[in-house]
Amino acid sequence: MLYLFNNTKLSTALFLIIYLVVIRFQGFIHPVPLPENGGVLYQLLIDLFGQNKFVLAILGAIMVFVNAMILNRLVFERRIGYHRDYFVALIYILLSGSLLAFHTLTPYLLGSTFILLAIDRLFNLAKESERRETDYYVGILLGISGLISPYYFIFVVPAILSMFLFGTFRLKEIVALLLGWVNPVFLVGVGYYLVGQFDYFWQTSFTFNYALYSLFNTWGWVTYGVLAVFVLLFAIAVFIQPVLMTKQQHHAKQYIRVMYNFLFAAFGSLLFLRLSDATYLFLVVLYLAFVFGVFFKRKNGEVTIAMELVHLVFLIITLLNVYKFQLV
Repeated sequence: MLYLFNNTKLSTALFLIIYLVVIRFQGFIHPVPLPENGGVLYQLLIDLFGQNKFVLAILGAIMVFVNAMILNRLVFERRIGYHRDYFVALIYILLSGSLLAFHTLTPYLLGSTFILLAIDRLFNLAKESERRETDYYVGILLGISGLISPYYFIFVVPAILSMFLFGTFRLKEIVALLLGWVNPVFLVGVGYYLVGQFDYFWQTSFTFNYALYSLFNTWGWVTYGVLAVFVLLFAIAVFIQPVLMTKQQHHAKQYIRVMYNFLFAAFGSLLFLRLSDATYLFLVVLYLAFVFGVFFKRKNGEVTIAMELVHLVFLIITLLNVYKFQLV
């Protein structure tokens, strides 16, 4: 099946749409409830579209496809990997549909769109001609993502650390990023203050619960099992990093390090989240898809039998979970 996506033809996007619909069709038939802990912008969006679960499932699928194409374009334009294909988009769609809880418009999905755009802007720091005002816009995008899901506020840390990689770690650039990060938060906060709902804004944006002992809640074995799978995927991503770096051209290594910075921040956040469902696992989907998608690329564009088998196994597991077992 992978050979269908081993090219850069625009028509291949149609196969991606079919692939996405097959994986997420269960979410259209039996829409899942919305998760808790959405930020103020997410709540405004839900109020706009109402609580129609079917509409939100459709919007979620659209956002997954949009993110997949943006992520794949980012890999295309930055020439990450020697061969151009749709493997990164394919793996993103697969991971984003792996759990039934992902089959709606979650705040983590919507917020990841702005994180992805911020990463795209961060990559501009690699080129001297594109550095102007980049830090400020990165901060704005990170601030918006935090207003969609408060757990994204922490992602300003890997953004600042990533500035080291491009030689732009100076006080002026850091201040510009932080000002951009604060601006949307400040403006939205003023808006809520003027309508007399500042307490709601503060509680929704800054009083979310972090607690290390949340990992020791009275969860069932299923939840712990799903968590273990994502921990295993993270461990594999870390293990293959040296191999992944040796396969890349010099310019691509900086971009890969940036994605790993965000992957470590996302996985680290999982240790402290206190949520009642598994939707928070979506925090790591974007970065795992990038790592495994780039790792799958071959210099000569070859698709091996081993690659086909790995993809087939994960696809079967995903379909069984979504359509039969519906574990999470």
